[in-house]
Amino acid sequence: MSANKTIVIITLISFLFWSCRSMVIPTNKSSSFKVENVQFKEDLNVVYVYYDLVGESKGDEYTIDLMVSLNDNKMVKIPSSSATGDIGKGQTLGNGKEIKWHVLKDFPEGLNEEEIQFFVNAKKTKTKKSTWLYITSGLVFLTAGIVTGLILTKDNGSSLPLPPSRPTAIN
Repeated sequence: MSANKTIVIITLISFLFWSCRSMVIPTNKSSSFKVENVQFKEDLNVVYVYYDLVGESKGDEYTIDLMVSLNDNKMVKIPSSSATGDIGKGQTLGNGKEIKWHVLKDFPEGLNEEEIQFFVNAKKTKTKKSTWLYITSGLVFLTAGIVTGLILTKDNGSSLPLPPSRPTAIN
């Protein structure tokens, strides 16, 4: 195997190593978050639920579920199809989040419960990673390999071998 091919192969392996490493190594060791200040108010057949989603990492995404506890301590998960606002996938940290729940979509007779509690559950679904360092390192290795390959295979004046000599006739 020629030196040029060896350098190209080593460069590609280094680039792939650094690129793949950026996808495997987590940058956030622990990112705690919690739901605070859950409050609600009723307006006709709509319930507004307010909450704060606080935590350390602002780039993370969360899935938010709304749960309601009725008098019989039965927990009911409210489907995101009957609620709008800051519910479902792709939610981020912030204060004053609002969920607008259309009660009649889930309970056509309405809620006649005396004691209702709302719970907002958050689950982290996506962590933002800082990959620029690994991608930059991979590109540096790739560039260095290409430059090294070009230097080591520098043309010494003839890039093609000389043609064979012309045959001569035998007398």
